[in-house]
Amino acid sequence: MPTNAQGKDPKKEILVADDELGFHTLFRYLLEPKGFHVVSAHDGLEALELAQQRDFAVIFLDIHMPKMTGQEVLRQIKAIKPHQRIVMLSSGANSADVKDETDKLGADACFQKPFDIKDILMIISTL
Repeated sequence: MPTNAQGKDPKKEILVADDELGFHTLFRYLLEPKGFHVVSAHDGLEALELAQQRDFAVIFLDIHMPKMTGQEVLRQIKAIKPHQRIVMLSSGANSADVKDETDKLGADACFQKPFDIKDILMIISTL
C-alpha cells in the first residue's frame, strides 16, 4: 500500500482547511470512526503548504480564511495537482456566484454552511 511522507495511506487522509475550530472537530467525529485520518489547516497558506507536501483523498476547503482565500488555494493546488479532489465550503450570501467561480477553478463540489452532514458522508462514500 503506498504511503505519503508521514507514513499514512493517502487514500485515507483528508485535509480540512477552515479557520473555525468546530469544523475540524466535526470532521474528526464523522470520519475518524470510518478509518480516515483528518489533517487540519487553520488558514489558506497552511492548507496550500500541506497540499503541496502530501497527497489527500479529498480536501475540504473553506472559502474565507486568513492569509489566503480558499479560491486562491484551490487555483494553486489544481495547477500542481489537477486530479486532487477538493470540496469548497462557503458561508457567503452569494452561494450561486461562489459555486460558479469555484466550479470554473476545478472544485469537485461546493457546499454552503451550515451544510448537511449527509453531503459530506456522500463525498466520503465515493472514495
